Amino acid sequence: MPIYAISFTSSRTGWAVGALGTMLVTVDGGNKWRPIRGRNRRVAILSVHSRRRNISFSLLAKLSADQGYRSTVLLPSRGDFGPDGPVDMTLDRRANAAVTAAGGSAVELGWRFPVALPGLDRNQKRLWDDWNLRSEGRLREVLLGSLVSQIRTWRPTVLILDAAAKDDALTGLLNQAVIQAVRQAGEPAHFIRPAELTGLKSWKVSRIYIRLADGSSGHAKVSPHEYLPHRGTVNHMLATAAESRLQSPRRQTGKQEAYRLILDRTEKRNAGKRGFFSGLVLWPGSEARRLLAPIDSNELARARSKRQRRRNLRLAVAAALIVLLVGGGSLWIISREQSPPIVTTPPSTIAQTTTSSTSIPTTTTPTTTVPDLGPSQLTRSADPLLLPLSAAQPCGTEDELAAWASSTLPDFPTDAVSAARAALSGEASVTPKSRNGPVEQIRVLMVARRSAREQRIQSLNQLRHLVFTAPEEIRVRFKDRPKRGLVSEAANMRPCKGSDPVTYTTNLVIRNLARRIKALNTEMADIDGMLTDLIIQTAPGLLDQYGVGVDTAASLLVAAGDNPDRLSSEGSWAHLCGVTPLPANSGKVTTRFRLNRGGDRQANAALYRIVLTRMSSHDETRRYVTRRREEGLSTPEIMRCLKTICGPPNLQTPPHMI
Repeated sequence: MPIYAISFTSSRTGWAVGALGTMLVTVDGGNKWRPIRGRNRRVAILSVHSRRRNISFSLLAKLSADQGYRSTVLLPSRGDFGPDGPVDMTLDRRANAAVTAAGGSAVELGWRFPVALPGLDRNQKRLWDDWNLRSEGRLREVLLGSLVSQIRTWRPTVLILDAAAKDDALTGLLNQAVIQAVRQAGEPAHFIRPAELTGLKSWKVSRIYIRLADGSSGHAKVSPHEYLPHRGTVNHMLATAAESRLQSPRRQTGKQEAYRLILDRTEKRNAGKRGFFSGLVLWPGSEARRLLAPIDSNELARARSKRQRRRNLRLAVAAALIVLLVGGGSLWIISREQSPPIVTTPPSTIAQTTTSSTSIPTTTTPTTTVPDLGPSQLTRSADPLLLPLSAAQPCGTEDELAAWASSTLPDFPTDAVSAARAALSGEASVTPKSRNGPVEQIRVLMVARRSAREQRIQSLNQLRHLVFTAPEEIRVRFKDRPKRGLVSEAANMRPCKGSDPVTYTTNLVIRNLARRIKALNTEMADIDGMLTDLIIQTAPGLLDQYGVGVDTAASLLVAAGDNPDRLSSEGSWAHLCGVTPLPANSGKVTTRFRLNRGGDRQANAALYRIVLTRMSSHDETRRYVTRRREEGLSTPEIMRCLKTICGPPNLQTPPHMI
C-alpha cells in the first residue's frame, strides 16, 4: 500500500500510515516494519477514468459507502497542465475529499501523461506522439509499467472503465492500455525487475466492466434513486454532495448508470451479468470490504416511508402539470433546487400581474395577465425558482406537453403519471378489501392447505430418498413401487427390534414418514371439502367453469376479497392480478406489450393454470389462440390476453373468442 507519512518518536521507534488505514511500526530504526492495523488490506474496486468528470460518484456511494467495498479511483492523465506543470494545485486534495466523502478510499492522480494542448485528447496520433516524446520514446513500457504497478499495488477484484466515444482518443488509448496491463499484471514473467524492487506480486483481476451511456441496458446497474440503508439517504443525494467537493455536480438526469461485463475470469461466468460481485465471496470485515454497521429496522422503515411520500408528491406534481395545462387552469411549477408552496388557481379567479417568464413572484396572488407560453417556449433552459404557466388557452397538444414534462421531470415514469392523473380526476377511488366474510375463511384455509402441501411434498421426497439409500432388503421390497403404493405399504410396516439395528431404525423412520404423509393427505382432503362448500356459497358456478379447480378458484376469490364490487372494471381486476399490458415498444414497433411482474402473484399463478388448461383442451380457447397467432402474436402475448379476460365472478367464454 502507498505510505503517506512517517514519523519517528526516537532513534529506533517510528510510525508510518498509509492507504486503506494501514499503520506500521518499527523498533529498530526502520530496518523492519510490523503492521499493527490494516494488514493485507486491498481494494475491491479500481475505477480508471480518463477525466475527472467521468468519476461515478453514484457507484462509489452504492458499493463503497453503503455496501462497504473498498475502492480507489485512478486518473492516469490530467488535463490541467500548462507549460510549467499543473495549473490546479488543489486538485489532489479536492479529489481525495470528494472520493472519500462518497465512500471511496483513495485517489491516484497521474502526472506523466498530461493533456497539455487543446484538442490533443481527440487526436490519437498526436496524443501518442506527445506522450511518446515525454517518455523518451518508451511510451508502451512506461504506460503499461505504471498501470501494472497500480494493479499489483491495489489488488482489485473488479475494474471499472469508461466507454470511449468515436472521437475520444484519450479514453480509447487508456482502455487498451488498461486491458493489456490487466493481463500482464497477472503473469509473474512481466515486469520482473520492478516487482523485485517493490516486492509487489502478480495479481489477477476477476472482472472488468465498462460504463455505458446513461439509460442504456447493461449487466450491472446503479440507480440514482436507490435508497442506501446504511447511510440513511438516497444515492444521488450522497453522490451530489460528494461531487460538489471536486467540481460543479452534473445535473441529475434521473437515468440509471449501466455497466457491461467485458472480462470475467471467475468460474461462474454468467454470475457477473447479475451484478458486480455476484458469485464472488467478499464478506464484510474481509481484506477488501469494511465491516457494516447494523441497521435499525424501525429507522429503515421510517426512512423508506418518508422517501416514498416525497416521491409520491413529485409524481402528483408531474401529473397535475399535464392535467392543468391541458384541461384548463394555471400552475406554478417548482424547480428541483427549491421547494416553495404549490399554487394552483383557475384563470377566472386570478388577478394577474405582468411579469417575465423567468422572474420570481413576490406574492401568491398575481394581479395582471400572465403571458401565454406555447410548447416551443417550455424548455429546460429556463429554470427559475417559480415559472408561471397559464392554460387559459391550451398550450399545445397533450402529447407535446407530456413530452415536455418527461424531459423536464425525467425521473417520473409514465405509469406513475397516469396513476396520479387518475387520482386527481377522481377516476381512481380506492376501497379497502374487507375481511369479514366467507372469503376470509377461504384465505385462512388456503394458508393451512399450502403448509400441508409443502410438508407432504417434503416428507414424500424424504421417504423416497431413504428407500434409495436403505439396506438391500428394504430396497428390494419397495422396488418399482408407485408413490401411492409406496406410502400405503410403508405405513403398514411393523419394524422388529430383533433385526439389524440399522435396518430397524430405517424401517421405523420410513413407517413414520409414510404415516405423516397419510395424515397430511387426510388434512388436505378435509380442507378441500370445506373450501368447496365456501366457494359454492360465495361464487355459485365458479367450479363448473372449464379449467377451474378448488385451488385456483380459492386463489381468485381471495384476491377479489369479500367485497368484489370495489373492482369497478375489468382493468382494475387485471391490475390487481398483475396481468395488465405494459408497453414494450422498440423503434417503429408500437404494438408490443410485456408481462406485468406486479400484482397478486397467487392470483396470477391461478390464472396461468386456468389459461394453460384451456389452451390445451378447450375448443373455443384453441380457436382463439389460432386466430391470434395468425395475427402475429407470440404464445406469451396470447396467454397475457387470455389472463386479462379471465376473472370472478365467473369465467364464461367471452363472445369474441367464439
